[in-house]
Amino acid sequence: LLVYAVMASLFESFAQPAGILLTCLLGAFGAPWAMWATRTTVDATAIVGLFILIGVVVNNGIMLVDRVIQLRAKGMSRELALQAAGHDRLRPILMTVATTVLGLVPMLLHHPTLAGVYYHAIAIVVAGGLTTSTIITLLFLPSAYIVIEDIGIALRRNWRRFAAGADRP
Repeated sequence: LLVYAVMASLFESFAQPAGILLTCLLGAFGAPWAMWATRTTVDATAIVGLFILIGVVVNNGIMLVDRVIQLRAKGMSRELALQAAGHDRLRPILMTVATTVLGLVPMLLHHPTLAGVYYHAIAIVVAGGLTTSTIITLLFLPSAYIVIEDIGIALRRNWRRFAAGADRP
């Protein structure tokens, strides 16, 4: 809820953050699969990893949507802006994911403990979730952006018709 509120104020829109959060939820499917594959149980450290995962995925989505907004402000059509933003932000998104996953490799291999608590579940959740969320962000987020914007346009058009009809006696 707090992430959505921050993004809504950043984008000055309620719809665009919804697409990013939808992408986060779909992208998080890799985390349970990674935990299942490694036979890791869900515990408090796994939940912490989920919050970290959401933060990184939201960051990637913000980079993409913000670039689309910049390009559309320059007069580019929606489809061309989405295509150009995907091209422009592919490298930064892949670099973010690669550095995060590579930084987690020691935790994945060593199974470290802190005060007797194994916290390798954080690395498993983040690495597994980032793997799927990167693909989902780059492929699904542009589609979600189009669908959500089209729904917003249709709702505004219908509201205007409704409001114009309500003024009549």
